[in-house]
Amino acid sequence: MIDWAESKGIILQPISKNQWVKEVENLDRISAILPFIKFFDDQLWDVSKQINFSVENTKRALEEVGLTIQPISKTIIERHYNYLKDKGELDTRELYNSGVI
Repeated sequence: MIDWAESKGIILQPISKNQWVKEVENLDRISAILPFIKFFDDQLWDVSKQINFSVENTKRALEEVGLTIQPISKTIIERHYNYLKDKGELDTRELYNSGVI
């Protein structure tokens, strides 16, 4: 995935979770993750270190309508990237520079 991102001119560099949260909160535009940003608060993580995430209910519901969850792949990332690019959502380099995509 890193090679794919760099092929698109997206330079990835590690930043701390808290720095990432600040970057998202300071964006000039609305980010899809913004409504969930409080989930990344240190107080929640200190209290809830044993959170168990599961997609079983989602998988079951999708299977009932004939759909399945696909593993993330280069093809899926490319499809979503192109969709966002075609909508003009990736026109600003601010998103790349702050590391929020």
